[in-house]
Amino acid sequence: MIADGNISLQNAYIDTFKLVADGKDSLSFEYTIKRANGYFDGEKRLIPLFEQGSLETKGSFDVMEKDTTINLQFNPNLKQATLRAESSALPALLDETEHLRDYEYLCNEQLASKLKGLLTEKRSAPTGQQFKWDKDINEIIKKLTDTRNGDGTGAGGKIHLKSFG
Repeated sequence: MIADGNISLQNAYIDTFKLVADGKDSLSFEYTIKRANGYFDGEKRLIPLFEQGSLETKGSFDVMEKDTTINLQFNPNLKQATLRAESSALPALLDETEHLRDYEYLCNEQLASKLKGLLTEKRSAPTGQQFKWDKDINEIIKKLTDTRNGDGTGAGGKIHLKSFG
């Protein structure tokens, strides 16, 4: 949609556009201003689009000892199925901590889960391997501390911050 026109403003101008983004994964929006005296300014913003709803993952974790047989049935309505077999639980645990680290929503409950995942990942890192998420840990602790009420509670209950060694 392109909207051109003359507007009169003193400090700000607020406008609204209705857009339909059928079959697209992103939109861009450019807003510019041109004055008669030659002044020109503007900016372009990229707007990612996400499928309506929320992502849900269903699965099971089975420990197989010695000669174990399991029968799997996959729901044909789901988009994807993954079968993973590991000789240790650690790779699966580290994969889950990566999902927590990349999780985009940051209310206190999700921040606390993300912090637990990062601390687990740090504790699981091989000796001598540099852990590159300390800055994120400190930022999450600061966010949780900043949202803590005077009595030590936050949205979702009491926030306990313990040192990690």
